[in-house]
Amino acid sequence: HVHSDDIARMVEVCINKPEASIGEHFNIVSPKAVTFRGFAEKLYEAYGHEPKIKFVPFEEMKKTMSEEDIKETIEHMSHSPSCSMEKAKRVLDFEPIHSSVDTVLDALDWQMKENPEFIKGLK
Repeated sequence: HVHSDDIARMVEVCINKPEASIGEHFNIVSPKAVTFRGFAEKLYEAYGHEPKIKFVPFEEMKKTMSEEDIKETIEHMSHSPSCSMEKAKRVLDFEPIHSSVDTVLDALDWQMKENPEFIKGLK
């Protein structure tokens, strides 16, 4: 999860440092990976709740999910790469500002503000 502000800042840095960026490839990722549990705990806490997390086998969890959600979860779990910002830091002196959790919280807050019906779909 990468914040759009960090993406925009990275593009701006590349434009302003063409001697370092032309012909190069840079990853843009949040500075620290977060586990599913870490996300769940932080989201509970951010909205004023005590994290109540129960671990269950995926086969059991699937019984509570729609087919679409099962497919999306499998896709996400099997394609969750962890990339490095080391080259962007070394070559461009660039580091992202926003964490993965902050990025998701910003997106959720925007979604709830712009589309109040969104929250009903989360229950």
